[in-house]
Amino acid sequence: MLDDLLASHDLVGKSRVEIVELLGKPTPTDKWNNWDMVYVLSPTSPMPIDHQWLVLRLNDAELVTEYQYVQD
Repeated sequence: MLDDLLASHDLVGKSRVEIVELLGKPTPTDKWNNWDMVYVLSPTSPMPIDHQWLVLRLNDAELVTEYQYVQD
């Protein structure tokens, strides 16, 4: 799913509003608090301990400057 999203949408330069329109509201979490928007994508194992995350950093104009796909 994430591969398809990133292949069809360049997230860098999109506004916070555009990201919410594309992905929905960010996931409320205390994890990844050094990022501006966080989305939990799925558990990475049958036991929902580990997850895949999409984290985004915005600039002062609320535009995406960086994003990462991370697992925990």
